[in-house]
Amino acid sequence: MNEDIFFSVVVPLYNKESSIIKTLRSVINQTYPGFELIIVDDGSTDNSIALIQELISDKRLHIIRHSNKGVAAARNTGIRNANYKFVLFLDADDVLDENALLVFRDLIIRYPGINVYTTNFWELSNGKKLPLLY
Repeated sequence: MNEDIFFSVVVPLYNKESSIIKTLRSVINQTYPGFELIIVDDGSTDNSIALIQELISDKRLHIIRHSNKGVAAARNTGIRNANYKFVLFLDADDVLDENALLVFRDLIIRYPGINVYTTNFWELSNGKKLPLLY
């Protein structure tokens, strides 16, 4: 494993108490451990932050709070606080496949001159993965 590749996963959070735990666990449970998880609370007024307190013992998890400025500002706050070269954005109602960071790591090793990496994604419908057609 190339241990010098680390990721800063940035999750903008605004009132996503129904999905944030599943989202964060999908990052924490990655098969590739080289990451930090930056949650930018964009002025949530629900119980999102209270729900994630149980996960705060994971030293890779950081919470940053600011007043509601919108998702772009939250992402920019995450970038400014990122400690690693590679930043992955994840919305607070999305989940990563358990091997997502490993796939990105392999892409970076295989194509080192590329500045932006992306992969395909799925839509979940009634518990089934459906590939998006665009």
